[in-house]
Amino acid sequence: LKTNPAYYTDGNIPWITSSATARENIYEAETFITEKAVKESRLRIYPPKTLLVALYGQGKTRGQVTQLQISATINQALAAIVFLPAFNEVRDYIWLVFKKKYEELRSLAAGGAQPNLNVGKIKETLIPLPPLEEQKRIVAKVDTLMKLCDTLEAQLAQSEETGERLVSAVVQHLAA
Repeated sequence: LKTNPAYYTDGNIPWITSSATARENIYEAETFITEKAVKESRLRIYPPKTLLVALYGQGKTRGQVTQLQISATINQALAAIVFLPAFNEVRDYIWLVFKKKYEELRSLAAGGAQPNLNVGKIKETLIPLPPLEEQKRIVAKVDTLMKLCDTLEAQLAQSEETGERLVSAVVQHLAA
């Protein structure tokens, strides 16, 4: 795909790679491909709300999960989980389960210098499925706790900044 300029020049279709899984949500692509690339490479354009799992990648990439917020194609380093309309209500819960299973997924990878997951291992991932109302309660609780964590992180950063300013002021005062 990368070796054919006709697949990239003036491309307008988002093409997502495994490096994008470092973000919680994907709102934009760094690379775009052409209709010709989609047709000749038999790529699929995935809808928003598709979950993507990194099958391989450098560092901590392998096993990360993200959610598309745009329609996009993906490269071979990603597995896509597309939900049928009847199952949209369980998507956020499934996303949380995959995030929780990050280390477990990484341990399933096989290979030499760069271990890889495969789509089969993603498909075989067991997901505990409580009743829908319990799933919604779990997702809401996790959202609340994550917001609290974000607030605490911001407060900690502010405290560290204040401490650094105080130390600087004390050093300046002692030097004067």
